[in-house]
Parts: sequence; C-alpha cells; structure tokens
Amino acid sequence: MTSHAALQQSNTDKLLYAAMEIIAKEGLRGLSASKLAKAVGISKSTVFHYYKSMEEIPSQVLEKLYSEILQPIQEVEYDSCYAYLSALGKGSFAIDQQQLIIYKAFVSLFQASMHNQQLQAIVNNCSQRFSAIIYEGLKCFSSPAVDDHSLHLLSQLILKTLDGIGLHYLINLNQQEAEAAWSSFIEAIMRQYKLNKEEML
Repeated sequence: MTSHAALQQSNTDKLLYAAMEIIAKEGLRGLSASKLAKAVGISKSTVFHYYKSMEEIPSQVLEKLYSEILQPIQEVEYDSCYAYLSALGKGSFAIDQQQLIIYKAFVSLFQASMHNQQLQAIVNNCSQRFSAIIYEGLKCFSSPAVDDHSLHLLSQLILKTLDGIGLHYLINLNQQEAEAAWSSFIEAIMRQYKLNKEEML
C-alpha cells in the first residue's frame, strides 16, 4: 500500500514536471494554477494543498531542473578529459523531446532570474555547483602542470560557453552546428591548457 508521504511526493513531482512543460512552452508568464491542475488531472484547490502560492513553484522547478541537468553528468565514468567535455555538450544539444523541455524551461527561468531575487540566488548557487562539478572532472584528467587556479577559471569558461551555445541551439535547433561549435571549443581549450589526450592520467 502506498504511504501518504509517498503519494504526496509523487503528486508534487507531477506538479513540478507539469509546471516545467508549461514554462518550456509558454514561458513563466504562462504558468497558472488552473493550467497546472488541468495538466495533472486535479482540482485547482488541490494545487494549493501542495503549494501555499504560485510564487513557490518557479524556484522549486528551477531546483528540479538543475538536478535533472547535473545528475547524468555525475553518473557516468569517463576515460579522458576529451570524452568528459564531449559528453557535456552532447547532453545539452540533444534532440530528445524531454531534454528539450528541460532546457527550454531552464532558459526561461534563467532569464526570469534577472528580475527575481529568489530565482537569482538559486541560479547563482546552482551555477557554482555546476562549475565545481566541471572543475572536479577536469582535475581528474588534466596534466599536473595545469595549476588549480587555471582549472577553476577554465571550469567557469566551459560553463558559460556551454550556456551560450545551448541558447543558440534552443533557438535554431541545429544540432550539427551546436556540436561542431562545441567540438571546436574543446579542441581550442585542450591545446591552450595542454590538456592533450595523450597526457591524461
């Protein structure tokens, strides 16, 4: 028998994913309690059983989005820095519809964070976490000759470039173009920072 806590968590997840899809299609302004209720198949009043107000939902969706984006990166073991960086791009420029929904919703909330302090705090915190994950990945593979400060700067550069190429991909959906740009970027930083595949530990 399903416990009340498990059922509540399940409904909460359904609401967050429904909100994610609405935001991906219509932007944050398109999100409403009535649309959420219809998407999940519950009453409008039930939405407010889980959330005191609609203002709570965007921040929770954003947290969920970061979790969805970061988790796959951390679950796979890579045999080289090049493979690791390539995977970062492939995960961001996927043609899978669920991935597109995730990234479109993320970009909408990322944009909204410029005018919302609560979202801004989450974006800053999660960006730091993402950068730290990239840093750890680089540290595992890079040559000992590359100093720690450079790796921190490089991880931030990678994250910002990934965001930029990802945004253009979401606009034109040209996967080949996005992957080519990302590959060129990887090759350039591997030469600049002497992260040659032959020198990987």
